[in-house]
Amino acid sequence: MNKKIFNINILSLLLLICVTIFLTGCLGTADKDKKQVEPKKTTEIKVEDTKEVATNINTTTPKADTKETTPVKNVSLSKELVVSVYYASTKEDPDGVNPENTYPSEVKISADNREDVAKKALEMLISGPKDNEKEKGFYTSIPSNTSVNYVKFKDNKVIADFSKNLNSGGGSFDMTQRRSQIENTLRSIYPNKDIEIAISVDGSEEQALQP
Repeated sequence: MNKKIFNINILSLLLLICVTIFLTGCLGTADKDKKQVEPKKTTEIKVEDTKEVATNINTTTPKADTKETTPVKNVSLSKELVVSVYYASTKEDPDGVNPENTYPSEVKISADNREDVAKKALEMLISGPKDNEKEKGFYTSIPSNTSVNYVKFKDNKVIADFSKNLNSGGGSFDMTQRRSQIENTLRSIYPNKDIEIAISVDGSEEQALQP
């Protein structure tokens, strides 16, 4: 009887050990599973952060598009040229013995083409010098009631046509001085040395600047 009891006790002990080992193994496996689950949580957080960054990028895109589609204001195509208007001068020629010598005063003129620039420059010449130019002794010998009919450029020739008032008053000295003023002013606008300058009155070159 004692041997049977002893054997039963041994078997019970072995069974208890086996159960203990089994349970320990299960618990260890459970702990490992828990540890593997935790990185998944951090991965999900990174994905959420990435979505937030993408959202921020998308919200800035419309601002860039808005700047690109802003309409541009129209810009004037007219050009401003610096030219010289030639006057007679009491300081440079106080004795009035050199009518062929006239002197430049720089002005800025805006126009669509060179012919319009030339016409405006001649009109400024007829209207006479400004106050600051008068201080230099500048004056014009062209009658103030003269008008510029047109300025044409063709075949390396510039034709400036005036009203008949261009011929009014004065003798040969005045006519020489007027021609010098007009020709030198036109040459500052058409600087080609080989260019021909023609002055006409109501379409006639023969009647221009005759005393």
